[in-house]
Amino acid sequence: IVQGSIDLPPIGPFALLDFNSVMIKIEKLVRQMDVSQPSRTPNSLELDNISVFEWIQQAATTHAVCAMFPRVVNTILGKSSKEVSMLYFIWYARNGDTLKRLMDVMNGAQERKFVGGSAQISQRMAEKIGLGSVVKLDSPVGIIDQDNDPNNVCVTCRDGTQYIAKHAIAAFPPSFYKHIQWKPEL
Repeated sequence: IVQGSIDLPPIGPFALLDFNSVMIKIEKLVRQMDVSQPSRTPNSLELDNISVFEWIQQAATTHAVCAMFPRVVNTILGKSSKEVSMLYFIWYARNGDTLKRLMDVMNGAQERKFVGGSAQISQRMAEKIGLGSVVKLDSPVGIIDQDNDPNNVCVTCRDGTQYIAKHAIAAFPPSFYKHIQWKPEL
């Protein structure tokens, strides 16, 4: 494990003030987010119909911030700021407590990274526990269902194979969430 951070270029004092202003606006939206019912968030429809990129272009006053913020989104979500709605972005930030917390190195989401990638966790679990018996690799998931049985989770792979277990670990980037049917919906 190595320490990591969001690699942002140095910016001038006006851009720094602009960045702070944009962060304050975003954190205000994050505090208003209803995580369990994002549609109840003030202006949710508008926020869902604008990309983070477009929102930043409107909220920022300096070119430096407009050019820098897409790096923040890409680092946190692994997606382009043009592909992510502002509503999803603030929902994601709220689930991480705040956007600042997701960006922070110390005690934040960017504090540690795995040399060789985080996929090693499931690979080493599979080696330790026994590949095929408990850990299933290379099995694209279609449905994660926790509705039918309160004591178990049913995972249905795209090939139709089903697994029922007490727990399931979904270890993939948020950009993959849309490819899975969640029951109940996220």
